[in-house]
Amino acid sequence: AFAGAAGFALALAIAARSPMMPILVMAALIGIWRGADVAGISEQTATISSLTNLPVIDSIRASINSEVSSLIPGDAGALGIAMLTGERSGISQSTLDAFRGAGLSHILAISGLHVAMVGGISMSVGSFALGKRGGWYLMPAIIAVFAYAMLSGLAPPVVRAALMFGVFVIARLAGRGTLMLPTVALAAIVIIAVDPALITSISFQLSFAAMVGIATVVPRLDALSEVTGSESEPRRFAPLLMRIVRFAKGSITVSIAATVATAPIVGMYFDAVPVWGIFSTLLVLPAVPVVIASTALAAIVGNLTSSVIADWFSIPAWLVTRYVIMVADWFNALPINQFTAIRWTPSMVVGYYVAAGFLLLALANFPRLLAIPISENHPMARLGSRMTQLVRSPLPLWIAAVLFIFAGSVWMTLTLGSISNASYLRVSFISVESGEAIWLTTPNGNGLLVDAGLNPTEVADAVSGALGPFDREIDLLILTHPDADHVGGMPEVIRRFDVGSVLHTGETSQSDTFKDWASAIAERGDVALLEPGSVIGIDTEVFVEVIIAGCATGVGMCSNVNNTSAVLRVVYRNVSFLLTGDIEADTETRLVRNGFPIQSTVLKLPHHGSKTSSTREFIAAVSPKAAVFAVGYGPASDRFGHPAPEVYRRVTDFVPDAYVFRTDTQGTVELITDGKRLWYSY
Repeated sequence: AFAGAAGFALALAIAARSPMMPILVMAALIGIWRGADVAGISEQTATISSLTNLPVIDSIRASINSEVSSLIPGDAGALGIAMLTGERSGISQSTLDAFRGAGLSHILAISGLHVAMVGGISMSVGSFALGKRGGWYLMPAIIAVFAYAMLSGLAPPVVRAALMFGVFVIARLAGRGTLMLPTVALAAIVIIAVDPALITSISFQLSFAAMVGIATVVPRLDALSEVTGSESEPRRFAPLLMRIVRFAKGSITVSIAATVATAPIVGMYFDAVPVWGIFSTLLVLPAVPVVIASTALAAIVGNLTSSVIADWFSIPAWLVTRYVIMVADWFNALPINQFTAIRWTPSMVVGYYVAAGFLLLALANFPRLLAIPISENHPMARLGSRMTQLVRSPLPLWIAAVLFIFAGSVWMTLTLGSISNASYLRVSFISVESGEAIWLTTPNGNGLLVDAGLNPTEVADAVSGALGPFDREIDLLILTHPDADHVGGMPEVIRRFDVGSVLHTGETSQSDTFKDWASAIAERGDVALLEPGSVIGIDTEVFVEVIIAGCATGVGMCSNVNNTSAVLRVVYRNVSFLLTGDIEADTETRLVRNGFPIQSTVLKLPHHGSKTSSTREFIAAVSPKAAVFAVGYGPASDRFGHPAPEVYRRVTDFVPDAYVFRTDTQGTVELITDGKRLWYSY
């Protein structure tokens, strides 16, 4: 994995004739050493703690969300909150669908691509307000990006993107234009040296692609559309007019560069690239910093002054968010919306970037090629002369091209999944905004997803990153019960992946979220009910035992839907995982006293660690060596106070504190086993 990243970085450094080559070589050697260490799956697996567990930030975000919701009701306020803090649970499903159809889903998710766009626009604003002398125009961009990262909860993808942007800005402050690409590469290579597995992360790939796109494409677009003020110098308003033109041009070029650079990655992972994405983004992107600033201002004024004053300050935020929603609705309603997607294959992605690379090389050499003296008038002679000059281009560019191809080959080999899965069962407790989702990969590469959180796209994105672009198959999908925070992401998973079979308890709900799920499985012929006592083979030595499923007295007979949750026991040789859904104390007592086979190596605590579950008698019967609290990290989960302190203390009476994990504070927790031993990583 790291060899691929090193190849990309070195290729960029050589192509830019960068003096940073020695630094990059050192980073590459460190990273290769780290990569070899991780590839061995050491028992001392390195961990990087999530930065999201900061009480001060959580308090500020909760205050912002509460104030904005009261000042700007409906989707307008929810959109402002989503762009400012990353909390998207308040946006209606119809608006989410409109954003998806218009190619604007990336605007709702604070990701690496989003950070790059906000940073680029902030640079344009700084240039407009301060001019480019002295580099002061870069300060607003640094402040905006890192404040944005803080407000979004300092999620790891946002932190990585902010750091990459920071290094990018430092290169510009140093006044070395040729250092921009290798400096961004250096940021990426150091990040991967710390955690080589990030090379497969969608957010990392999008961040890196967006920054490289901005660094390479924007200067060329600027050159093609250079604006000069010579003809209008005598006019007093010329400087102001020039700044306005530069701001507009900067917004457009950053949007085009980031969108074009990331389009193949988006298409490969998400199966589709909306046709209208670039056009709708061009209209919406300049409004993004306005949404963020006006929403933040409304929240600040609302917390410091009277409601009357705050209402006036909330008007700009309402107007601009309504504009963004209007653009999404308009593009989503276009007649050809049903043809807005194309499926990207790996060969298409490789071809896209190869063609882009040759195009950039051609643009770099084009002026020199035009200057070739032509001694003969024959068209073939002129073409031959130009091709000869292209072949004789400086050697470093060809070395860079070879390294780039090498890096791509290594990356493709990695994403095929042939390196790390043999003999290991991997169980990932995915960190989600609300609810829980569990992804299992068997030794032979079969995939099982149990539940999918509340957010419509979050789990689908995580699974897409886990599978890689060459695998779009999920062998088995299981819904433990119909609560929204378990079923919310299921429809998107079914839409984006080739799902083999779907199993559920048969219990229903009246929520809109469950109705979306019911609609998604209505036409499928591979849907069945979970049968208590049955055993499902998902690999040669991996089995799922269905301990209980549904209401004990009949489908639809239980008043407490939590107690209808399926309880599953995943077994691989001598290691087992007990997945308990949201069962409560009554069901736990039934499992223990009726002698169900629940003893397991790993226990996923019931109901996110609620005080209604996880009785001492139940934990003792399971006798786990490790325990996982699947807890949402967003405000919607925070208000429930999961896990309950008394439950956490109770669990640590049976399991060492070092082996008790939480997805809200530690991020996605992955447990890896060869059937005898157990490793963890988060």
